[in-house]
Amino acid sequence: MPAPFSETIPVPLASLIGRRSHFQAIRTCLADPDVRLVVLTGTGGVGKMRLATAVAIGYRMEGEPSAFPGGIAFVSLVGVDDPDLLLQTIASTLEIAVLSDVIPALSLALQDRRMLLVLDNFEQIIDAAPHVVTLLRALPQLSVLVTSRRVLRIAGEIDFPVPTLPVPDERHGQRMVDLADSPAVSLFLQRAGATGDGQPRFGDRDASALAAICRRLDGLPLAIELAAARTVILSPAQLLSRLNDRFGLLTRGGPDLPIRHQTLRATIGWSYDPSRSRSGSGCGACRSFRMGSASTRRCGSLAVRGFGKCSARRRMPRASSREPRRGGQSPGRSMCSTSWSATV
Repeated sequence: MPAPFSETIPVPLASLIGRRSHFQAIRTCLADPDVRLVVLTGTGGVGKMRLATAVAIGYRMEGEPSAFPGGIAFVSLVGVDDPDLLLQTIASTLEIAVLSDVIPALSLALQDRRMLLVLDNFEQIIDAAPHVVTLLRALPQLSVLVTSRRVLRIAGEIDFPVPTLPVPDERHGQRMVDLADSPAVSLFLQRAGATGDGQPRFGDRDASALAAICRRLDGLPLAIELAAARTVILSPAQLLSRLNDRFGLLTRGGPDLPIRHQTLRATIGWSYDPSRSRSGSGCGACRSFRMGSASTRRCGSLAVRGFGKCSARRRMPRASSREPRRGGQSPGRSMCSTSWSATV
């Protein structure tokens, strides 16, 4: 019997900010007996892994009875570049011995378990999607939650676009208390932390610049975190004045971040690199990355109210941007297909 699956879930070092409604919406989808595959999609740095991790930990913390009494398994695909290694990677992560074929081994070990399998960073082996179908057919009690910058395009999947964080508009006041309800500003303040003596690092004099920084970064969580890290040496006003060179400025993320998230350029390059997919198509969402575009603002303002019931139809001819999409269809536009006029 493999080790407890909950032990494979990475433990976050900070709280989840601005995602409560998305957290609940994903759980609503997974609670639907007709839904077995949910794919969190969005541009690099939008927080797909963090949201998926929060959902997995939420189930683990429930105790008994649990929606997934068979356990929750988290499988990172960061180091996997061959689609044919997906099933073997799953077996290895769950410590399931494979003597010959992987599917019989997985079926034997997991056939009686009502469990949730989280597959993180699927975009780099997008051609492994048929293996997910094989796995779901072999294990009828299995549900799968995937993070990917691209949809899998297989029947039955629910595409759940993860938007950027809402940012304060220019009508907000000029005091810190006026920004208290802004998820983007809250994330910035959390990552910037306090001064050495425990006092708040920012005051009302910084409120306008902080709001403008979050708007310039369009609420992209990774960009906000990288910007917050620069406040050790730059004031918010100085940081704002240097944002024209975002790719040069937003570097040196925290040591807890993966290498691909240490700089904004690395994050975009990770998804753009066509060598990570046999199809060679790369990530369309990152070919044009201009922050502040109309498509980005629509992504950032996606309403989750429509997720109250995961009722997306299979193979819908046209998907609403306010509901999860079902059936492996291609969305009308790439979520968070921002463009910063970047050349990476």
